[in-house]
Amino acid sequence: MKITVTGINTDEAVLVRGTSALGWRGKFGCPLVIGEAVFIPARGFERNLRPGSTLVVETSFESASDMVIVEGGSAIDSMQPLPDAGDYLICGAVVFTTPQGIVRVSVRGLIFTIDREELEGLNPTLGQYLKFAVHGLTLWDTAV
Repeated sequence: MKITVTGINTDEAVLVRGTSALGWRGKFGCPLVIGEAVFIPARGFERNLRPGSTLVVETSFESASDMVIVEGGSAIDSMQPLPDAGDYLICGAVVFTTPQGIVRVSVRGLIFTIDREELEGLNPTLGQYLKFAVHGLTLWDTAV
């Protein structure tokens, strides 16, 4: 998904948990939401990480919680900021599943990958909607 960087704090690098990637906290806007995340620039494109730049990004997050399968036709794609910076309430359609328990949820083209442990015992199927919280959103520049 395309996002626009609206602010970036280059004074303090952040090590993304579980990786060796360095990123920077910042603000962004996209058709879904205006919010905060840690940005990881594409290698060789670090200069693109500045206010006003448009990036195509992929997501990761530190953790997910509060998983619920939304029943009925009332579900809509949404991404709402929660009180803690980088945390969001997500509602999106399941677009991919594996027998090993990996699920991909799309929120208007922004994909969140969830593993079995984070699903909290749920077994969503293609087309169902999941509602959940992500904590510590990271946006990875794809350099596309």
